Amino acid sequence: MDTTLQTNTIACYKKGYTAVLTAEETGETVVPDRMPDIGMIANTGACVLLRSKEATDGNVTMQAEIQVCVLYIPDGEAGLRALNLSLPCTASFDSPEITQECIPEGLMRVCGVEARLLNPRKILVKAEVAAELVCYTRAEASYCKGVSQETGNLVQLHSTMAKFSTVAAVCERTFVVTDEYALPSTAAGGEVVRKNAQFRVEDVKTIANKLIVKGTMLSEVLYTTEGGTIETASFGTVFSQIVETDSEDISPDARVMLMATGMYYEIVAGENGPTLSVELHGVCQVAAMAQHEIEFVSDAFSNRCACDVEYNPMGVITQSRVSTQRETVRDTVPCKSAVSQVRFATCTVGRVTVNGDSVSARVDVELCVAYETGVDDCVSRRIEVNFQGDGDASAVLCADNVRCTDVYAVPAGNAAEIRFAVEADLRTETVCSLETVSAIHLDEERPCTQDRPSLTVVRAGGSLWELARKYGSTVDLIRQINELEEDTVPQGSVLFVPRERF
Repeated sequence: MDTTLQTNTIACYKKGYTAVLTAEETGETVVPDRMPDIGMIANTGACVLLRSKEATDGNVTMQAEIQVCVLYIPDGEAGLRALNLSLPCTASFDSPEITQECIPEGLMRVCGVEARLLNPRKILVKAEVAAELVCYTRAEASYCKGVSQETGNLVQLHSTMAKFSTVAAVCERTFVVTDEYALPSTAAGGEVVRKNAQFRVEDVKTIANKLIVKGTMLSEVLYTTEGGTIETASFGTVFSQIVETDSEDISPDARVMLMATGMYYEIVAGENGPTLSVELHGVCQVAAMAQHEIEFVSDAFSNRCACDVEYNPMGVITQSRVSTQRETVRDTVPCKSAVSQVRFATCTVGRVTVNGDSVSARVDVELCVAYETGVDDCVSRRIEVNFQGDGDASAVLCADNVRCTDVYAVPAGNAAEIRFAVEADLRTETVCSLETVSAIHLDEERPCTQDRPSLTVVRAGGSLWELARKYGSTVDLIRQINELEEDTVPQGSVLFVPRERF
């Protein structure tokens, strides 16, 4: 006879296919007729804009645009010139785990970009992009909370309390951030030649089914001046976005993935001088968590007849922690001769690698310097920055976001001193399996033999449930006869264990 179980079901989302892959794109560009020949390529930078992502059975495709800026020193002339080009980029993930019904969330990051001179009027650009994908599917977490009244007197049930989290909602929202930033008067009539934006999530709150995400967009631009030089500007813009979910039971513990889909930076004339007008379009992707506290049936036995119990493992997140680590880097970048001025310095996070309980981020440092001889030059350096997890071997560590901030550089003889900070948003998740009873089969034609004594004296420790199962008793009987308040006893305790009577 099968016992009818009373079950509860929690609607949730399951994290399915996850992967990180790299895509490499190449393209050529020529120097416009109005610009001089290329003498030497000085610096190459890029940003990536997400255009679309689409899931079909067996595949997720992410489309993006890589915006590249190449700075070069003209042949026989001073100063820097800028060439811009766009490269289409496609990241294709293939797996039988992917279905059309899954919800993909993804980020793309430029890992590296370089330009090679083909001739004085043409260059070849190669960019490498890392694409990160997480697919979620609708799921249910079911557990047994009891049995029907008809068979309840035939079985003994052991219940366990558990606290855990599930992914309650997966959704996204597009947004726009605007700002104006005052520039020096020398920027009048200039133009933006390179731009980039990073996001720092600083606070997440919930109101009913809504997540309120607050943070700062960190902008960095290179622009030309009226004197023909290239300068840099960095600033932060505070933003706040409300993301509506399909769940009323969400917590502030959420994974937030922000990515730019369009950047429009322009220098405009104003009454008080030139202003940088900023309009950034982006997408906010959210996996919102819900916290649960349940009591479920984890074991069963019968003192009356043969009993066969089946179990169903329920995978849950028992702990989810997000921490932001910050490392300040100081370094010296050698130059060819004495430096009189650092015109600008940029630091870009490239490849990010998770190795067990640590995260390694590659940072590309680029500096444009002016020598005392009046010659401009660009120098670079690659630095590895490491972050350590909390040492929990059972947890899974991932880097939600890594960014560079507070870049500062000054001349230092035949070198330039660079200082910057690298911030990493690290998420640690501990996943476990709760063994919940999924079926109880009773065979009343095979009654339990009553060869146990009516009362047993034991020297034992541990749980009363183990004693009840071993000696044909119940937890309530052992607790009552021994006047116990707890379900566990110290090792070596002397207990009376009565047999259950029918």
